[in-house]
Amino acid sequence: MSLCLNLNHKVLIQDEQLAKIQMQMKDNKKFSHALAMRTFTKKLETSNHYEYQCGRLLGYDGLLGKLSQQDQNMVTNKLFKELTNQDQFFFFLMDHIDGDVFKDYPNRKTIRLHNYKWILDARSYKFDEEWAKENDLRREQGFCFDMDSIKDEKKFYNEICSVSRYLGLNFDQADRLETLRMKFLQTFKMGFNKGVKI
Repeated sequence: MSLCLNLNHKVLIQDEQLAKIQMQMKDNKKFSHALAMRTFTKKLETSNHYEYQCGRLLGYDGLLGKLSQQDQNMVTNKLFKELTNQDQFFFFLMDHIDGDVFKDYPNRKTIRLHNYKWILDARSYKFDEEWAKENDLRREQGFCFDMDSIKDEKKFYNEICSVSRYLGLNFDQADRLETLRMKFLQTFKMGFNKGVKI
């Protein structure tokens, strides 16, 4: 989903150097689409999972949720400090702990995934029912993104438009979005270990 929203000029990729390039560009839609497509190309070339990650954006691979805001600022790169003190660009960070990692950042927007069990099942991941129940209890916090929508072109486009509105953004990249949706469906099972619990 982050790669799809990245088609909007105001949403940055999870990579420090590439995000800096995006920030300098007047219109980065074509560049952003190429970056997203690169993830799928790498998957197809290697049969391994590939993605941009929070650590590549922050310069820190640990769990930020275990750190205070002050400590977060000490271990992360200069870009993180810049991004958390501006309102021009959005960036994605994952919260794998308790759903409240970024509570110290009052301008954050929260997007929660739901209806994603089919993806975990296809990747042979063990579905953590307890965590899912806790996540469902927080549904009213932020935007709930329906991962089932990716199975249908129109539903997925509408869901991306809805989450874009939640962020205060316009979305006008239907054709590019469809290429990303199709590549995701083609590659989403690649490179995962069977039986891992997430």
